[in-house]
Amino acid sequence: RAPGPALTAIELDDTSFTYPASTRLALDSFTAVFSPGTVTLVTGPLGAGCSTLLLVASGLAPHVTGGRRTGRVAVLGRDPSVAADRRALGGRVGLLLPTPWTQLSGMAPTVSDEVAFGPANLGWARPRIAETVERAMERVGISRLAHRNPVTLSGGEVQRVMLAAIVAMEPEVYLLD
Repeated sequence: RAPGPALTAIELDDTSFTYPASTRLALDSFTAVFSPGTVTLVTGPLGAGCSTLLLVASGLAPHVTGGRRTGRVAVLGRDPSVAADRRALGGRVGLLLPTPWTQLSGMAPTVSDEVAFGPANLGWARPRIAETVERAMERVGISRLAHRNPVTLSGGEVQRVMLAAIVAMEPEVYLLD
């Protein structure tokens, strides 16, 4: 896929978010611009809204989590809360949650199959999938785990597998929680 004309990777303008059944803002009037090609660390104490920020940027909040988002969000020039834009962002944004075992497909008998799951769902050709899976596993140092069953791995190993799965999709934006 050709890179889009977006001048920014992620823009949030006066963005707020409230989870369902809560009256407390999890994200309160947040405004920021994240440029392509940069690494930005967003930190804060537990409950500060850092994870919520990533969920909003990925489109999981409110689409999956429920809740209410206000303000403007643009990721690669698209609003992840709009269904057509979310589809257009498919494979272009990779999100690693702090609980990587919740991201396992549950269908892959080996680590290499797990890493291949995303590219296969994007409809890539088998040779391209094989090449990118091998490269992604090498980049995150898990090649030795290729034939292991993902459910037998330690927490740190699962985290690396899910990072490799994201790297294999070759996203334009990485959201790492």
